[in-house]
Amino acid sequence: MESKLNVVIKEPGKDPFIKGIEADLTTYQEILGGMMEMVPFEKGQVLLCNDEGKLKGLEPNLILPSGDIIVGTVIIVGTDEEEFRSLTDEEAKEAILWLQIIGIRQTTIDDFL
Repeated sequence: MESKLNVVIKEPGKDPFIKGIEADLTTYQEILGGMMEMVPFEKGQVLLCNDEGKLKGLEPNLILPSGDIIVGTVIIVGTDEEEFRSLTDEEAKEAILWLQIIGIRQTTIDDFL
């Protein structure tokens, strides 16, 4: 298992970015602000989000194709079936593009208020 992972992070209302992070549960939970939930993303990738984000009233971040709204900061990480891995450069670029498409912007939030 890699000790550092290259991942993509997207905070609510901000552009996604690539970052190298420690490959451990504590780091994931610090970034997410609590316990993590894994959501299938693209082939070989998983989206990590705060498991209790909606209960905590975290800010909306993404609208998935299923219509589900993901709140709070998210992490996109590669996966090889049983463990996390770094995203390749190409995977990171594609994840950033996808997150920009499904990301909720402040104007979208204002439309709901």
